[in-house]
Amino acid sequence: MFTGNFPSSTWKLMENLVALNASNNSFSGQVPSSFCLASASFAVLDLQFNKFSGNIPSALGNCSMLKVLMLGHNNLSSTIPDELFNSSTSLERLSFRNAGLRGTLDSAHVTKLTDLVALDLGENSFTSKIPESIGQLKRLEELLLDNNKMSGELPPGVQILFVGKNFMDEAMPQDKTIDGFENLQALGIDHCLLTGKMPTWLSKLKNLEVLDLSSNLLTGKIPAALNNLHFLSKFNISNNDLEGPVPTGGQLSTFPDSSFDGNPKLCGSMLTHPCNSIEEAPRPIMTTRDCSEKIIFAVSFALSFGLAVLYDQIHMRPPPAAEPPSCRVHFALTN
Repeated sequence: MFTGNFPSSTWKLMENLVALNASNNSFSGQVPSSFCLASASFAVLDLQFNKFSGNIPSALGNCSMLKVLMLGHNNLSSTIPDELFNSSTSLERLSFRNAGLRGTLDSAHVTKLTDLVALDLGENSFTSKIPESIGQLKRLEELLLDNNKMSGELPPGVQILFVGKNFMDEAMPQDKTIDGFENLQALGIDHCLLTGKMPTWLSKLKNLEVLDLSSNLLTGKIPAALNNLHFLSKFNISNNDLEGPVPTGGQLSTFPDSSFDGNPKLCGSMLTHPCNSIEEAPRPIMTTRDCSEKIIFAVSFALSFGLAVLYDQIHMRPPPAAEPPSCRVHFALTN
């Protein structure tokens, strides 16, 4: 493991340098920026898991061929320099996770990164709304913004989306459509204190492999349609306020008890709290048509039975004895 300041002078002599991986060391001081000055074809810089401090060098924006920039897990204390967006439009992967960054994301700057495939800004202190322009990045597949203080709307078009510890105290979206999210493979909206019910639109994400809704304030029952997510391999809805039986006979039955912890009103065979017979087999809801048919049958049966009894009484009764002629009064309905 290397320590101390990064030996920038050494790299100035490497005119053909294309990639540098100096991650997982203990380098300190300023992030070096002279790589692209020595090599015009410099494309990959990975300095993650070190002890760099200070600002992100604006000179990195001069690296016109830079495709991968990873500075996460350092002790930086600045915003992302505008120059990085203005010049490095060839960037494909940008990772500043847990780098001590703050500030806002400018929508106009984000749209310039047209080749971006993965953006990881998780575990920082960004406070802006999620730029709507992120949805215009046609090549973007991975977006990690978790553990910030951001708000706004979820950007469509990505395959991996983690936005936990944002959107604090808001309501869970209950939209019925999933336009733009059909290819979503991983979704994390955890630790947001979101209120409301688990939305049914989750069951339409047929490619979903990871779903994390833990540590929110969700109520109601787990939608049975989630059993149809056949690719789901990681599932976490712990620490909510969900209730009722966990749907069985599908994908949800394959997950351990820990996936459902912290929901004392839930029950199921995979939980420490099994369901009783009433919870396992709720009464089916009678449709309007079923109800109408039963009413018609009951009325018809009652009329038939009544006519049969009346017929029997008329034909089995003995003939009345002859009565002396008398004056009879006839009642008639009049207008």
